[in-house]
Amino acid sequence: MTRALVARDSMLKYLAGSFTLSSRTHVEVRSFSGVRIEKLFSLIAHSLADVHVVILHVGTNNVGEEPLVLIARFRSLISRILDVNPSIRVVVSAILPRQASLRKCQWALSVGELEAFNTDAGETNTILQALCHKNGYGFVDGTCELMGMLKADGVHTTKHGSQLLGCLLRAAIKQASKDLEASHNGALQQ
Repeated sequence: MTRALVARDSMLKYLAGSFTLSSRTHVEVRSFSGVRIEKLFSLIAHSLADVHVVILHVGTNNVGEEPLVLIARFRSLISRILDVNPSIRVVVSAILPRQASLRKCQWALSVGELEAFNTDAGETNTILQALCHKNGYGFVDGTCELMGMLKADGVHTTKHGSQLLGCLLRAAIKQASKDLEASHNGALQQ
C-alpha cells in the first residue's frame, strides 16, 4: 500500500484527517496553522520514514520574503526530507496568490503589499516549478483554478476552493503512486 502525507499550512482546513484514496493508497493530511517553510520539517520528520509520497503545501506564511530566499528554504526542506527517506516522491504545491481582505485581520495586506506578495509568489512558483521538473519532483499549480476561491480574509480557501485543491492534490498523489509503481516494476525487470 502506498502511504502519502500531505503537509500543509492552514490553507486547506476543510481537507483534514486521513482517508483512503484507493484500495492501495492511504493519505494522511497534517495541518499546521501559521507554519513557515523553514519550520515544517521538524513537524513532519518523525513521519517521513514510513511515507512513499509527500506533498508540501506551504509558503504563504513566508509573505514578504524574496523569491530566492523562498527557493532556498524549499531546497533545504526537500533536502532534509530526502536525507530521512531517499526513496520518497516529493510533490510541491504552488504558493497560492492572495486576494484583498474584505475584513480587518492580522494578515490583511495593503494594496501595494498584496501586489508585491502576488508578484513574488508568481516568481517563486515559476522557479519552483522549474526546480521540481529538473529534479523529478511533482508540482501542483492550482493558482488559476483557485482564483476567486478565497474567503473574505483573502488568504484561506473557501470550502469549494479546498475541495478543488483537494482534487488537484489527489490527482498528484495518484500520479506519484503510478510513478512509484512504474519505477518499482522497472527495477524488478532489471
